[in-house]
Amino acid sequence: MSYKVDSAPAHDLDKVIYATIARMTSGLSPASLVNAYVDWLIHLSFSPGKQHELSVKAGTKARKMLAHLIQSVWQPCETCIDPLPQDTRFAAPEWRQMPYLAIYQTFLLQQQWWHNATTDVPGVNHHHERVLDFTSRQMLDLVSPSNFFWTNPEVVRRTLDRGGLNLLEGSRNWWEDLVRWMSDKTPISTDNFRPGHEVALTPGKVVYRNHLIELIQYSAQTPEVHANPVLMVPSWIMKFYILDLSPHNSMVRYLVNRGHTVFMVSWRNPQAKDRDIGMDDYLNNGVMDAIRVVSEIFPKQKIQAVGYCLGGTLLSIAAALMARRDDTRLKSLSLLASQVDFTEPGELALFIDDSQLTFLDGVMSDQGFLDGKQMAGAFTLLNQRDLVFSRIVRDYWLGQRAPVTDLTAWQRVQLSRHPNRPYTLAYINAMTNGQFSELHGDRQVKDDKAMVGGWGWIDGESFMFVGQQKGINTKMRQLRNFGMANPDGYRKALRLFKQAEKFGRPIVTLIDTPGAFPGLEAEERGQGEAIARNIMEMTRLKVPVICVIIGEGASGGALGIGVGDRVLMLENTWYSVISPESCSSILWRSWDYKTTAAEALKLTAKDMLANGLIDGIVPEPLGGVHRDPEAMFATLKQEIMKHYRELAPLDPAERVAIRMEKFSNMGVYENA
Repeated sequence: MSYKVDSAPAHDLDKVIYATIARMTSGLSPASLVNAYVDWLIHLSFSPGKQHELSVKAGTKARKMLAHLIQSVWQPCETCIDPLPQDTRFAAPEWRQMPYLAIYQTFLLQQQWWHNATTDVPGVNHHHERVLDFTSRQMLDLVSPSNFFWTNPEVVRRTLDRGGLNLLEGSRNWWEDLVRWMSDKTPISTDNFRPGHEVALTPGKVVYRNHLIELIQYSAQTPEVHANPVLMVPSWIMKFYILDLSPHNSMVRYLVNRGHTVFMVSWRNPQAKDRDIGMDDYLNNGVMDAIRVVSEIFPKQKIQAVGYCLGGTLLSIAAALMARRDDTRLKSLSLLASQVDFTEPGELALFIDDSQLTFLDGVMSDQGFLDGKQMAGAFTLLNQRDLVFSRIVRDYWLGQRAPVTDLTAWQRVQLSRHPNRPYTLAYINAMTNGQFSELHGDRQVKDDKAMVGGWGWIDGESFMFVGQQKGINTKMRQLRNFGMANPDGYRKALRLFKQAEKFGRPIVTLIDTPGAFPGLEAEERGQGEAIARNIMEMTRLKVPVICVIIGEGASGGALGIGVGDRVLMLENTWYSVISPESCSSILWRSWDYKTTAAEALKLTAKDMLANGLIDGIVPEPLGGVHRDPEAMFATLKQEIMKHYRELAPLDPAERVAIRMEKFSNMGVYENA
């Protein structure tokens, strides 16, 4: 007699076990990791040649480190191993001092040895080798000396400087994060990006909905409307407002302000009842339904489709299906950060194997979808150095909450240097409607073409305009010396300032320079003295002085014409004692750390305003000044006239006193 066993209950039990374990592992399969380590360990034990190679490498690295330590006792010397360019954990100058130098150098040598140990082992499955190399690196990152108090010189120095207040502030940050995590609240940084308040402000209306999507229509905001509508399909795990961020960084707003009608797919959050919904449903009830509705609203027009991230992948599938059916409703297909070729998915492929898929199946059968924490598990592992460990050091050890913005400091530096960004003369000619008379020469040496100035009229008021001019092409940049003035330029500016004071007329300076010219001839003619004299004389000018950073504001080159009653910055500009590249070159002898330097220098307009170093920020058009120069010219003209009207009624002596007090108080440190 034979007996038939019903396997369904057993499989259901397995899925429950998988789901339970998944809650503790963020949805990652521990079996997949165990398989990789067993495969590596077995093949390594049968590879004496590889073992010998690793022992030799270990001895070589130990001798190299010992020789480096002995040499460093007598004199400063080059590091025996440097971190990878993207690894900024040991970038601070404090790491170059003993014993921290020895600590982090030893760690990097160990990290390098483990990479050698986990790769090129004969017989190990290629997928297992990549998993092992990746996980070994992650485990070593866990014990990095940068993560611990006594082995991180930055933390030790800050603790000594602040008398331990950073640890108290870090404890408060830790408690806030713990409470929000226990109560399933979003991270504290997300409070500044609420839909309908700070982001997703472009007016729109829902024109269609089903159980998977809502379709939002944004109407064009111009008299002339483009015929072809735009359909945007965002990622399933990102909400629609990823393409409608703050008004000045919104793709949707940018398009509607240029005459496009935009349709946006907004995916509904899945629930447990949606466990049986598959790819075909997302294709047909998501993208294809959206295309059908847009075609019904614009029946005679083809659609310009835009896909973002996974939404672009799904849109590509839909486009291929439509091509097979000879469906010609799409005019174009644009993909933003979307993957179509999955032959090389990068490190994300480390989490794709039979074990992981079986594990995910158990999770899905239990709850019907992957929640945010489970989705974040893999992405956190891929970027834990930046998303976990650096945050622990910054928030909890240093006691600093990093401000969350939609553009980084380095991105704003890049925007300030955009080749299509208008320069000083463009601003002056636009704001004065061509009523500008340029004046030349410093009456001592020559006319410096990098510094321009003269009389101009705004709304019937005469102003003395002075600013740096970079040039709009290679030949003109050479003529203008790339906006880097010589001493002759600063003396020319001072002559114009004095002329304006003589006639009782206000001064406007437009700052856009990578710095004063550092050439030998400039130093011979007294570059430092010329800048210092300008700073002194500008503090006591009896007329209103308004300074505006319209691009780059670097070092003394900016300060030479940057002392005023009002100092304003355009939104995407920077103002600092040194450029990020130069800072990186000095500290790390490489430009590779310029992004880190940009963040550390606190050089953005928001940073300057928060530190009390400027008086206001002038908003730029959506996407930057280069997108709509005319709008920027009009905005800056209004700002200049507004501040002039506030300053003009003041007594000259009072104005000078306020100006001097403002600049004298900058940088003052009072020990608590």
